Amino acid sequence: LEKTFSLKQKKTKTQEKKKKQAADKVTGTITITMSFSEKEVQRLQKHFGLDLKTSMDNAIKDGVTHIGKGVVDSLLKRNLPEGLLRIPGNKADIYELKYKIDQGADIAFDKEDPYDLGGLLKLYLYELPDSLFPEKYFLE
Repeated sequence: LEKTFSLKQKKTKTQEKKKKQAADKVTGTITITMSFSEKEVQRLQKHFGLDLKTSMDNAIKDGVTHIGKGVVDSLLKRNLPEGLLRIPGNKADIYELKYKIDQGADIAFDKEDPYDLGGLLKLYLYELPDSLFPEKYFLE
């Protein structure tokens, strides 16, 4: 954490050295806890955590490519190794893409890392409220 102070008096080398030593000793973790009501979460979500039809309707309404189509088309265009979905992508990048998509941004899927896209697709499918093949279609 850096903080710049402006002083009107001229600083001496000793003051600068003490300030640097104090700054080097400052370590720790900042934890931010946020809570949202269920209505707020639903308002923030446009794709993740929603059923497939609602997610597709939101993509059409926003005029953006649906995550499923965008990711799959992008991955099929590339000559990728077998087992792409077994290698995890960068978690921070995946969640950044998720956030952008839920904000209604149009993502250039072709410019994204294929492993991040694989992780994003797995996350999307995992967060569907009902599985891709709903229980009502299973044989009993």
